[in-house]
Amino acid sequence: FFCFVYDEVANHFVAWGPDSQLQLVQDSAPTAPEARGGSLSLGTLLWWHNISSNAYWAERPIKWSGDGKVIFAATETHLEALAASNGTTLWTFARGSVVSTPAIHPQSGVLYVASDDTLYAVAWVSGQKEERVLWTFFAGSGMSTSPPALSPAGDVVYCFAKNGAELLYAVSALDGSEIWRYSVTSSMSTSQPRGPITVSRDGSMILVPLLWASNKLVAVNSDGTARWTHGTGNAIVSSATTSYDDATVFFTCWDGYLYAVNAQTGERRWRVNTGDHYAPPLLSRDGAVVMTNSGGLHAHDSATGVLLWKSNIPDNTYYSVGCFSADDSTVFMPFGRHADNKMSIGAFNRSTGELQWSAEVDGGFGFHLSLSPDGTMLTSGSAAFATGFRA
Repeated sequence: FFCFVYDEVANHFVAWGPDSQLQLVQDSAPTAPEARGGSLSLGTLLWWHNISSNAYWAERPIKWSGDGKVIFAATETHLEALAASNGTTLWTFARGSVVSTPAIHPQSGVLYVASDDTLYAVAWVSGQKEERVLWTFFAGSGMSTSPPALSPAGDVVYCFAKNGAELLYAVSALDGSEIWRYSVTSSMSTSQPRGPITVSRDGSMILVPLLWASNKLVAVNSDGTARWTHGTGNAIVSSATTSYDDATVFFTCWDGYLYAVNAQTGERRWRVNTGDHYAPPLLSRDGAVVMTNSGGLHAHDSATGVLLWKSNIPDNTYYSVGCFSADDSTVFMPFGRHADNKMSIGAFNRSTGELQWSAEVDGGFGFHLSLSPDGTMLTSGSAAFATGFRA
């Protein structure tokens, strides 16, 4: 037999196997996860952890440590590090109001966290109870909910703050010194980005989505000079996505369109009216742009915008931020019903949109899915599921 037992002290579910010993169950075979107590079906709930609903929005994506052992999730009061194996809290970081999940340096593991009016560089190692703050950068006014972003080389941190104007900062990842600042807009309070800042794959461009008064996507060169702006008919509330060759930028907008623009000039390549959008598009390696709205899940050809398939989902998906399996064959997407607070994840065939399996959780688990580095586990910060894949 196999079941889950709720640990009232640790405030999470744990796996219980036939030998009556607590077990770690995220390990899986290439086709189906296996626990020592028996076989797990795809989408099996591994653990559930109660975390603030304020961590669920698209601007606070869940982050994994490089070794896949730790998950970082942010609320309005603190940053939590959770054990990927069972969801227990390993460490919390609180400096005023933590408004973002961290950017994580790929080599050193240093966390770059925006809180109130300050950017922190934090050194923390799993197993330690205390962190070490390496440096702080004072932005002068409130930091955006948009997480900091790292350059591909890991030497520059980009963050956004309101400091008399809407400013994009480039900060040295080594010592926290300011490299440059760029005034995105002079509008004080109505134009801060909602989605994460995006850095192009080659590091030459930073993309800042703006909402409300500005309604535009701003592209800034890595030296702090302007590249282009692309206006839209409404707010942009999620991050942009670049093609694998950095030639095209894809983004969604509240005006109902999915956009593709030239990454060098900002000129529109195409746009498709697909309905309301709150979440960023996903781009597969073979050129499919996958996005959600209140009507379900869509895939479009990245070169033309032509609809490839549509999967109708009866529940709300327009806040949902999904991800691909490690081989791009499957799209994982959260969806749910706000009325009864039930949330699900669905695994959809990337080529056809066919639903392969789904799993439901009472009490909700969030709108933002993130895949473990080894491809075997999904989490939204409050719940984790077995995927049956390996990277």
